[in-house]
Amino acid sequence: MKRIIEQYNDRLAKVYDEATGGEFKWKAAKESTKILLPKLGKQSKILDLGIGTGQSSERFYQLGHTIVGLDISEAMLKVLKKKFPRIKTHKHDLEKGLKSLDFKPDSFDVVIGVGIFEFIKDLKKLFEQIARVTKRNGFLCFTFEEYINDHPIQGNRVTSLGQGLVAKIPRLISFKVYRRTVGEIKSLLANLGFEILATKKFVGYLKSKKKIPVYYALVLARKI
Repeated sequence: MKRIIEQYNDRLAKVYDEATGGEFKWKAAKESTKILLPKLGKQSKILDLGIGTGQSSERFYQLGHTIVGLDISEAMLKVLKKKFPRIKTHKHDLEKGLKSLDFKPDSFDVVIGVGIFEFIKDLKKLFEQIARVTKRNGFLCFTFEEYINDHPIQGNRVTSLGQGLVAKIPRLISFKVYRRTVGEIKSLLANLGFEILATKKFVGYLKSKKKIPVYYALVLARKI
């Protein structure tokens, strides 16, 4: 049986690029590309977790980097393959980690996770496996929805999502969003042998008719 988040993204796939490129103006992909791009060599091997329709890897694809993309939604991957046919894809649930994919240790120069880690309950397990497949001096670049104590939405550690962020995105039964602080993420990465190179905070999107800003943190780290 499909998980709710998989059903949601299957329904979302056909309208995702249009919806996130209009009034919604999804910023996370562009912000992560901007901070990561100057660090890359001419030919990097990139693992994109939760790649969706490929917005997070678009620029890297254009520049000829080798990209492997994972996503829980087959429909999202079909849209991706039409846009970027050279990207190798795997339909995969990140809650299960990466072990079943048989990636060798030190396989990737870069791991990206844009707009995905807030949906992962056991982030420590996933980060441990990311550290395993990342090369020494390789980069980890990702966003996450912050826990902010006095925020009307982000003041909750766990909330439900799934009713659609804009009208074009279909409504479906809710699934969970998990929030962490920047300090918690930094501590987790330090314990896994990553050094933080840069962080940035930005408004990821505006929530509901009240247009409440939802804040994302962006982290660029290097495995040492």
